[in-house]
Amino acid sequence: MLSRPFVAVALLGSAFTLALAADAVSKNFIEDGTLEAALPDGATMPKDWSLHAKPEGSYKASVADEGHAGKKSLLIAGEGEYGVVSTGGKPIDAKLRYAARGFVKLEGEGAKATIKFDYFDDKWNWVASTMAGEVTSEMKGWQAVSAIDRAAIDAPKAKYFAVSLSLNGKGKAWFDDIELTAAAGKGETNLIYNGDFENFAGTRPANWWIGSAEGGKIEATISTDKPKEGKHCMRFKGSAEWAVATCGRVKFDKAKTFTVTGFIRTRAGAGQIKIDYFEGDQWLGSTFGEDVLDAEWTEKTVTTTDEYPGATHIAATCVGTGDFDVDFDAVVVTVK
Repeated sequence: MLSRPFVAVALLGSAFTLALAADAVSKNFIEDGTLEAALPDGATMPKDWSLHAKPEGSYKASVADEGHAGKKSLLIAGEGEYGVVSTGGKPIDAKLRYAARGFVKLEGEGAKATIKFDYFDDKWNWVASTMAGEVTSEMKGWQAVSAIDRAAIDAPKAKYFAVSLSLNGKGKAWFDDIELTAAAGKGETNLIYNGDFENFAGTRPANWWIGSAEGGKIEATISTDKPKEGKHCMRFKGSAEWAVATCGRVKFDKAKTFTVTGFIRTRAGAGQIKIDYFEGDQWLGSTFGEDVLDAEWTEKTVTTTDEYPGATHIAATCVGTGDFDVDFDAVVVTVK
C-alpha cells in the first residue's frame, strides 16, 4: 500500500474557499506547481510544502534542476516505506469535485510513485487516501498521472484534504507541473473506483487489472478518442478466447440489489460487461450481460442475482472476446 502521512499539513482554507468562489473550474490552486518560482530563503521546497517519511529521515525532498516542461521539478529520494510531500492542506467542499494532475518520473527497481489525495478529520488525523495509478520502474521517462477525489466514498467524514506526492521503496522520483482544480458537481457515488477512467498513470487506467485465457495477448490503455463522458475512456484490445479487465471488489449484501451500468463501443470482436461473484478470494461465477458489436456507444446494465448465496464480494468486469478492440466508459456500480 502506498504511503499514509498521519501528521497534520498546513491549512490554507480561507484563501482556497474564496478563490473557488471566483473561479471554480480552471484555476490551479497549487501556487507553484511548476516549481519554477524562487524559493523562500533557506527553503528546499515551496512555501507550505512539507515532507513526511517512514522511517523518519529515510527520504529527502528538494527542488531539482530537471523538469518536465520547464527547468525544475520536485525530487524525492531515499529508501524506506514511504516518502511523501504534502502540497498544503485545504478544507473539503462537498459541492465540488477536485482533480489532481501532474507528471512523474521514477528511477529505482521495485520503487513506485504517484500523486494522490490524502483525507484528514477535524483534528488533522489521516483517515484515507484516493490514489491515481502507480508509476513503476519499467515506465521510462515522464508519465502523466491524474486522480479525481473520492472523499464522499473513501472518507465521508473527512474535513480536510491534501494533494500529496509519494515515493515508496528505494529510488528517486521527480514530480512536475502539479495541478489542483475544482468544478461544481456532486460527490462521487459510484461504488467502484475509476469507473470513469479519469485516474491513470502513463497509459494505464488506475484500479483495473487484466487477464485472459492461456495464450492471450491483451492490453488496456487510457484513450482520449471521443469518450462517452469526461476526457478519457478505456481501450481494451488483443486476441484471446476471452479477456477481462476488472475493478476492485465491492462487499456484497445479498439482501440488496447491485447494478452495474456502463457504455461499450466495439471496433472488432465483441465486448460486454458482467458481474463476478467471490467468496473471499474464491471466484464463484458470473452474471453475464449482452454482447455489444456496435461501433457507437451502447449502454448496458447487469444486476446481481441470488445464484451464488455464498458470495461475499462482487466485481464489475469488462470483457473482450476473439480478436477484439473495444472501448468502455462510465462503468458505475450502485446498490439499493
